[in-house]
Amino acid sequence: MTKAYISGVITGDDNYKAKFRKAEQALLKVYDEVYNPAEFQLGDSFVAEEDEWIEYIIYDMERIWYEDFTHFVKLPDHAESIGGQIELIVANKKGLEIVEYINYPSMKNKKEVDND
Repeated sequence: MTKAYISGVITGDDNYKAKFRKAEQALLKVYDEVYNPAEFQLGDSFVAEEDEWIEYIIYDMERIWYEDFTHFVKLPDHAESIGGQIELIVANKKGLEIVEYINYPSMKNKKEVDND
């Protein structure tokens, strides 16, 4: 069973939900399960206040570490995300396969993924 975690810019990106949803839909053609952190909410709102940012990072690090993810998928804007860089450290430490989302159509042993 394969399970992927999507990582990319959320804070400051007004289009983050659509971007993550599009990636999730494409990745479900490749992986058995995909976790989309843009759909998760702590309490009543999603990253509405800057002080909540750290709560999301801690939650996401725990998910990456304790859940049975097999792959960590970096969206094209991943390098611009401080939270994404922190998540990547945890994913590397855990030994997940790190994948660039833009490379999906050419990946060996994977179904074609339309990421347009």
